[in-house]
Amino acid sequence: MTSGRVIAILEHDQVSSDALAMIVSDWGAKVVQGRSAEDVLEHLGPDLGPELSCVIADYDIPGHRDGVAASKHLQQTAPECRVLILGGNIHTRGDAAAAAAGYDIIHKPARAEDIIAWLNSEK
Repeated sequence: MTSGRVIAILEHDQVSSDALAMIVSDWGAKVVQGRSAEDVLEHLGPDLGPELSCVIADYDIPGHRDGVAASKHLQQTAPECRVLILGGNIHTRGDAAAAAAGYDIIHKPARAEDIIAWLNSEK
């Protein structure tokens, strides 16, 4: 169990977001869910942003940012946070964007074991 960690989930599908939140909260972290980087920052508030340790983002989120761009936006508040990009139909552009940013990638459907293994890996 890893108490005290704050993990943001960027996901437009509520069922997927809730499933990820359950995995992450069972792992022992505080979860902040949002459909965009702005949603997450609003929930975090000005004081919690630096405590953000990880972002798990769907590549295909609606709006003007994809999951990679939204994660980069969150890293302006928490530059040390790690990022995992998830994608169901992630394509070459998404893989390349995530890799160029230094982010890890798991293709959907992601298994709980894979998410936990990523959370347990420290870089």
